[in-house]
Parts: sequence; C-alpha cells; structure tokens
Amino acid sequence: MRRLVPTLFAPIGVLLLALSGAAAEGRMFAHDGFWASDNCRLPNEAFFQFGRVRVDFESSEIKINRARRVSWKGGKRISIWPVRLTGDDRTGYEIAVEWLEGGKLYGRSRFVSSEDFRKFENSPNGPEAFAEPADAWLKASPFEKCEGLPSRYRFVHGMAATFADRFRAIVPTCAAGAQACAERVTMLFDVSGNGKLSRAEVARGLRLAGYFLTIAAKSAGGRFPVVVKDEDMMASEALATVTTPLVASGLVAGNDYDNDGELSLKEIFADFSFETSRFHDDFQKLDKGVEALFRVVTKLGPMLQAIGSR
Repeated sequence: MRRLVPTLFAPIGVLLLALSGAAAEGRMFAHDGFWASDNCRLPNEAFFQFGRVRVDFESSEIKINRARRVSWKGGKRISIWPVRLTGDDRTGYEIAVEWLEGGKLYGRSRFVSSEDFRKFENSPNGPEAFAEPADAWLKASPFEKCEGLPSRYRFVHGMAATFADRFRAIVPTCAAGAQACAERVTMLFDVSGNGKLSRAEVARGLRLAGYFLTIAAKSAGGRFPVVVKDEDMMASEALATVTTPLVASGLVAGNDYDNDGELSLKEIFADFSFETSRFHDDFQKLDKGVEALFRVVTKLGPMLQAIGSR
C-alpha cells in the first residue's frame, strides 16, 4: 500500500508524455491545446491536441488517436494518422497538413490505403512524400484556439481535459528527469495548492486514473484510434465516486507519517527509489514503450476495482 500512491499517479504522466512524443518534438506546441470550429462557446467540432495525440470530442463519445509520424516543412505540420475503416478491421492512414494563420488553425487532409502507405513509408522524403500537392485536398474549416474544453463536453471529460492541459506546462520538467516529473505530476492533483494531498485530492487522482484506465481498456493492445463512449466513462465515474473515498482514506492513513491528515511529497515517495525504478528508461524510450505502458495501465483496472470492493 505504501508504494501504491506513486505507482498509480506517476504513470499517468509517463503515459501522457509517451503518447504525445512531446519531449522530442517541441515544435508541436504551437499546435497544442483546445481547438473548436465556429466558436469556443457552441462549437460544431472540438478537439484537444498534445504533441502526437489528438482527442476529438463528439456528442456521445471521444476518439483518441496518435500520429504515426510527424514532420515539418515550410512552417506546416505534416502528420500521419491511423484510420480504421468503418465495419472493417483493415486500416488506412489520413495524411494531414496543418498550419497557423491569423491565430487560427487550418488544415487539409486525404486518405491513403495501407498498401500505398507501405510503398512510400521508407522513401527519402518521409511523410513529405504524401503531402504534395496539398493545395488540391479538401480544406477544413478554420479552428479557433480555446482557453479550455468547451462547456458542452465538460460534464464527462472536464477533469481529465484540465489535467492534460496543465500537464503540457510541465513537459520540459519531465524531459529533464524522472523524479522531478513524478513529483510535478503528483502535485497536479493538489487542488488547494498547499503542497500536500488531502484525502479528497487523492480520491480525485484515483478518479482520474480510472478515467485513463477506461480508455486503456478500450485500446485493444495499443491500437489507434480508440473510441470510448460517454456512457462507459460515466459508468466508470459512478463506480469511482463510491469507491475512491474509501481507497483514498486507506492510502492517506498508510502513508501519513507525521499524522497531519495529508500527504507530502516526502511521504508519498518515502519508499520509492528512482535510481532502481524503470521511470528513467521509460522517459528515454518513450515511443517504444507506448504499447507496454498501455498493457501496464490496463492491468491496474481490476486491481482498483478489487481494492474498492473490499
């Protein structure tokens, strides 16, 4: 139980950093954040982009995708996204070219079959080979940059979206070292800002872990894109609302060495050694470890439910 707090919270940061690929591709940050078509108050479409990860918010579900490859040419971002054909296990790829113009995000895209993609994947020009002539492709409506997730999606996804957006600010810290990253990620759960985690804040962290576990459970071994229904998220949230306060009480009681009712960073990581952990290797091999991280996170789901049912 003493190692459970860092074991649950820190991998959320590792997972987000690994999926985004942001540590190695800082130029993506100009395209990161929340975007909405038409306007941020009542958008027809909305998505959150973080490095290689894009989350599309729809009326009753979300779609999480991870770009296979990304490159830059003439100030434009060229990305290759896996696509699952409707009613079919076959996959293809969407080649997207995006650029900023007047503070808005514009883009063009086209579909490429898996067979055609394999022919040119290892070409000298890389992704750029698919991007010409982009002017002939269908042009998407411009997207407006939003301060946060539009309100129509916040009821189900607001907590996770806020966490992911705040996590973007500490990416440089995470790229520099595992211990500093794990501590900063843990303190993202510190709602009160006093440098410690209360039982309510630990419970919130557990609910957030459950949110990402629900996504991981739908990932089919790390294949993208991943589609998760809002009803599945709400069912997970309902279970977490009942179970996490009990689990949080036990975690605080088992780690609160000064008996002040809250957990400090020293208490949280008292029995955790970064020198002997695998965190450092995970940060150095982010892209290669994505599928392994998904498998690890997925296995935590039954454990959380077992703990909550006791």
